[in-house]
Amino acid sequence: MRTNKIVALLPIALVTIVALLSCIRPEQAVDPWVLPQPVKIELERAENDTAKNDEVGWYNYFSPSGFSWVSGDTAGSSGGLLLREGDLVVDDSSKGGLFLYLVSDGPALRVAVTDGGISMAGKVVAVSLEDPSGWKWLQEASEPELTGIRFVSVPGELDTTGLPALERLAAANPGVGLMLGSEE
Repeated sequence: MRTNKIVALLPIALVTIVALLSCIRPEQAVDPWVLPQPVKIELERAENDTAKNDEVGWYNYFSPSGFSWVSGDTAGSSGGLLLREGDLVVDDSSKGGLFLYLVSDGPALRVAVTDGGISMAGKVVAVSLEDPSGWKWLQEASEPELTGIRFVSVPGELDTTGLPALERLAAANPGVGLMLGSEE
C-alpha cells in the first residue's frame, strides 16, 4: 500500500519539478555580433614629419565581424572605418602601425604614428619592437603606461636583453595583444 502511494505521488513530484525548473530562467546567450560603427580616423602629424603629403591607408583586416574595410587619409582630409570593439586597425604607411580599437575610443580618433608605435590622445596604445625607439620606450615606461598598451609587435629575432621589459609588460598588462615575427 505504501508503495502505491509513492508511485502515485511520483507523477505529481515530476510535474512539480518540471514546473519549478521552467520558472528558473537560464542565462540568456548574448549575441556577440554587433553592427560595426563608422569611426573617423585622423592622422596627427608631428611638425618634423617629412611625409606630410604622403597618403596613409587605414585597414581593418582582423575584424571579429569577418569583414575588411579600407580607407585613405591624405593631407587635409581624414579617413574612416567601420569598426567594432577589438578590431585590429592597420596603417599602411612606411611605419606600419597596428592598434586595437575600443568602443570607449569614440567615433573620432586622432592617431599619431611614430617609428616606435602609435599614440591616441597623447597616450601610447601600440608599440613596435621592430624599431629601437619602441624598445627604448618599453624599457622606460611606467606601470600605468604599460597598462594602457593594447598591442605589441615583436620582431622575428628577439634580443634577450629586452626580455625584462617584456616581463614587466606581461606583469602589468597580461591581456596585451601580440604580433610575433616568428614562431621561435
